[in-house]
Amino acid sequence: MALVAVRAEAQQTGGSFGGSRGFGSRAGGGPSAVAPGSSTGGGGSTGFGQGGASSSGRTPREAPSGLPTAHVGSIAAPVREPPRPREIDPALLVERALPVELRARSPRFGSQASTLPPQVWPPPTPAATRLPSQVWWSRDVGDYTRSLSRPAETYVSGWTGVGVLLLAGTALMARRLLRSSAASGPTSDEPEVPDAPRAAWVAPVAAVSAPTATLKTVTVAVDGRRRRALQSTLKALGATHDLSTPEGMERCQRAIAEAVKAAPATVRYARVEHQAVAESEAQRRFESTVTALRGRYVVETVRGAMQTRGPAAVARAEEGEGFVVLSLVAGYEGTMAGAGRDASAWSEALDALSPREVSRWVALEVVWSPTDEDDRMSSAELETLYPELTRLDDGVGRMVCASCKAVGAKELGECPSCGAPYAGQ
Repeated sequence: MALVAVRAEAQQTGGSFGGSRGFGSRAGGGPSAVAPGSSTGGGGSTGFGQGGASSSGRTPREAPSGLPTAHVGSIAAPVREPPRPREIDPALLVERALPVELRARSPRFGSQASTLPPQVWPPPTPAATRLPSQVWWSRDVGDYTRSLSRPAETYVSGWTGVGVLLLAGTALMARRLLRSSAASGPTSDEPEVPDAPRAAWVAPVAAVSAPTATLKTVTVAVDGRRRRALQSTLKALGATHDLSTPEGMERCQRAIAEAVKAAPATVRYARVEHQAVAESEAQRRFESTVTALRGRYVVETVRGAMQTRGPAAVARAEEGEGFVVLSLVAGYEGTMAGAGRDASAWSEALDALSPREVSRWVALEVVWSPTDEDDRMSSAELETLYPELTRLDDGVGRMVCASCKAVGAKELGECPSCGAPYAGQ
């Protein structure tokens, strides 16, 4: 018989809620009351890198102090006085009335005109410039007319100095040759051990790194024993907490963690992700993760505080009590320590979603599916829609019946097509 495959269609219903205050809000002067793109009480798209914006929009400019103001609508505008005419010098008016060729003789300059008496400089007499005989600047001319000849002993002493320099250079070169030959040493069969390299001092350089952000994702799949209670809790939380503030994200995350850890035996699948990314890439990575999770279902019946009715669904026997898959995607400022990537440590990963500093919360998105009671999802369908999840025990999963080759869910205990038990498989 042919192998019957489980339909790999998307789940019909799902829900999500979340909010963000924007990465970079601490550097921009602190988070705003409602950051752009965030949601009050859930139901908003994420907005990384948009923090620090004012919640009340633009603020009108205040008029400068000391100036009268006129209120136009709700904006105070300063009233400017008309310019006062400048006072013109009467003398300048008289000058402007003169013809062009006479303006250079303006009466403004008449009072300032002044004449200097003629200056007569008598030439020097020959007696004043004549120098005494045989004297040049108070020194006898004979001092400057002596012979430039040098005695023979001067040349002898010069050649002696040159010879001394040559001998000193020869001795220095010989000494260097002896040192190099001694360092090389005689040739032998023993391997030569090189000297240890000298430690080079490196000037410390200040490391300049781009701002970082941390993204964490914890996904769990809860079976039918706890499915209904968890679905009701998630629908209520979407309208309870203000996820535009770090305190609201903290309270919402703790409430979800307590609801999941109330029955740890019902968690049958899990996945833990932890990654540190550049702050400039945080928004794209966060939105990509959320979009991929919301794409697992067709109709979003819960979005924050808003709830709608999904398409009519009928629970089938081969789906059993069904599972609900819950994902928490969180974003933080800076680098945070992770709880590991082991899926079995999902409880510790839920606790690690709460940072030591609440102010480091930036974004939180909660996505789960299905949301309707009759929209069931068996473990066989779950492993098709969520292949990244890790199976935590052997009591769930896709099974192929040995008798009729039909595909079913192991938690049913028997093949939904022919009724053959799965116990021996």
